[in-house]
Order: sequence, then C-alpha cells, then structure tokens
Amino acid sequence: MSRSIQVKLEHKRASIDQPEVSKEDVDNQMEDPQARSRSGTDELSYTCPRCQKTIRPNAASSTTVQTEEECETVLTGLRLEHDDWHFAQDLVREGGNIQWKADYSRPNNPG
Repeated sequence: MSRSIQVKLEHKRASIDQPEVSKEDVDNQMEDPQARSRSGTDELSYTCPRCQKTIRPNAASSTTVQTEEECETVLTGLRLEHDDWHFAQDLVREGGNIQWKADYSRPNNPG
C-alpha cells in the first residue's frame, strides 16, 4: 500500500498583483523529508487539493527515479508543473486579461 504526501495549500484566485511564489516558499510548505520514514521511492506521491489527481514520480518520469533525493526533486518539479497548469487554466477562465508594463528606453541615436 502506498502512502501519499498531502500538501495543503490555500488556493486563491490568481491576480497580477499577487507576488510570485518562490521555490523556498514551496519547500517550506512541504513537510520535512527527514521527519518521514518510508521504505522506498515508490511510496512518494502528491495529491492535488484542487483536482484530487495523484502524481507519482516514477509513473510520470521517463526514467526510473532511484534515490529518495531524486524522487523528491522530481516530485517537486511535477507538483510545480501541475500548479502552473491550474494557474494557466484560471487565466483562461478569467479571459486572459493581462496587462504587461514594459519599461523600454530607446537608445539615443546621434544624427
């Protein structure tokens, strides 16, 4: 029987004014890997709180994950990719009304 790591996150509507989430924020939301005991990398998984999809590194990766550290790295990447997918879907639902502000200065052309 496999165990799932349940990561509980508050999901708020995406907003342009919202600050970006850093990798450090994501790492802080995951439980300490040293506090867990498990018998192999096959037991690690992530269940999305929004859609209940369960993601397992070895099932989603094209190569077999060997070590616990590799498994956690792959799982973190897959979770971030899945969260990005939800963010993109939220933008589509909201009409994709994103206004970009660019601060480009023109070079001074002598002559």
